[in-house]
Amino acid sequence: MEFNLIKDLSELTSVDDKILSKFVLNSEYCIGNYINDSILDNDKLVKIDIGIGYLYMSLDDNKIKYKFVPNDELENIIINSTKRDFDKFQIELSNSMINKLLSNYKELF
Repeated sequence: MEFNLIKDLSELTSVDDKILSKFVLNSEYCIGNYINDSILDNDKLVKIDIGIGYLYMSLDDNKIKYKFVPNDELENIIINSTKRDFDKFQIELSNSMINKLLSNYKELF
């Protein structure tokens, strides 16, 4: 299966997907800069905290190897999602929609 994280984050947060896409693009620029800095420092291992875990990159012999290690919160969500019918996204999306409806309702009165 394939999913679109930007689209889902946009729905969950009400932040326009174009803004989120720009955020991702700027994140990619930062990652490229980290790699350049590591190469200049002759450091062959890059460790980047991307907010949901760590992205590791090994820079050996013009080959790049990647490894992602989720942080504790993401790991717990992954484990809970596989063990039972637990969908934090659906819970948060429902809460977000309820809050929007309540806010609009309050504005009417």
